[in-house]
Amino acid sequence: MILPDLSGKEAVSIVLEEFPDINVFSISGYIAIEYRDWEYPVLRKPFNSKELTEFLTI
Repeated sequence: MILPDLSGKEAVSIVLEEFPDINVFSISGYIAIEYRDWEYPVLRKPFNSKELTEFLTI
């Protein structure tokens, strides 16, 4: 969600332009639960391997 030179939304837009059918998954230690206009699944840090596995099988 937070990157050095652009936002997570900007990064996703760039990727989707080139690969419109790609699945988007996000991992963040900063995104608030109340952040409602992000339409992709978010795994919040910290997480363990079981949580990561479950997240990627959505």
